[in-house]
Amino acid sequence: MKRFAVMLTFLTRIPVPIHFDVEYEDYVSAVFWTPIIALIIGAPLYFLQKLSLYIDPYILSVCILALYLLISGGLHLDGLADTMDAFGSNRSRQRKLEILSDSHIGTFGVLSIAIYCLSMFVLITKVLPFSLLLFPLVGRTAALVCAKTHTYARETGLGKSFVEGTKLWYIGVSIVLYAGFAYLALGRIDAVNILIALIPFVLSVVIIWAIVHGMCKKIGGITGDLIGFSIESTTVLFLLFTYITNLIAAQVIKV
Repeated sequence: MKRFAVMLTFLTRIPVPIHFDVEYEDYVSAVFWTPIIALIIGAPLYFLQKLSLYIDPYILSVCILALYLLISGGLHLDGLADTMDAFGSNRSRQRKLEILSDSHIGTFGVLSIAIYCLSMFVLITKVLPFSLLLFPLVGRTAALVCAKTHTYARETGLGKSFVEGTKLWYIGVSIVLYAGFAYLALGRIDAVNILIALIPFVLSVVIIWAIVHGMCKKIGGITGDLIGFSIESTTVLFLLFTYITNLIAAQVIKV
C-alpha cells in the first residue's frame, strides 16, 4: 500500500501519514493507482448529489465543485492556467516552457480558471448523478492517454514520473472501471444508456488528446502542466457532452 499512499498524496489533498522514505521509482510505480484514486475523488461528489431533494441545485453545485477542488487541492487548475498562459502568449518554444514553469498566473490563466469554474458550476446542475462519480476518472484517463502517447519535454519535472510510469494497460483498467461503474449507476444496459455513457467519454478524451498533441508538437513533448490541463479540460467536455447526449436521448425517447 506504500505506492497507493504515494499516489493518493500526489493526486489529492487527503491526509495520509507517510512514515517511510519515498523514492523516484515509487512515484513511477504508483501511477497504477491513478484510476482507483479518481474513483475515490468521485465517490463523495456522487453521494453529496443525493442531497438534491433538500438543497437548492445551485447551492449544491457550489458545494460539489468546492468539495472536488478541496479533495484534489486544485492541483490541476494550476496546470490549466499555466498552459493557457503559455500557449496564449504565442511565443517561442523556449518561452512557452519558461511560462509553463513560472508560478505566476497571467491574464489567460485567470480567464481559464474563471471559465472553468463557471462551466463546472452550470454543468453540475444539468447532468446525471453517474457523471459526478465518473468525471474525475474520465479526466485522469485522458491524462494517462496523453502521458502514454508523448515523451516528456524536459530533463526533469513533476510530471516526468507520471509519463514514465504510465502503461497501456493502465488505460485499459480505467476504461473497464468506467464501464463497470457506469453500468452500476445507470442500472441497465440498453442502446440509450450505452450512448449516454460512451459518447461523452470517447469524444472528450479524443478531443483533448488532439489538442494536447498539437501543443506537444510545439514544445517538443508533454509537461506536468499539460497533464493537468488534460485532466480539467476533459472534465468540462465530459460533463458538457453528457448534458448534450442526455438532451438528444430524451428527444429520441419521446419520438
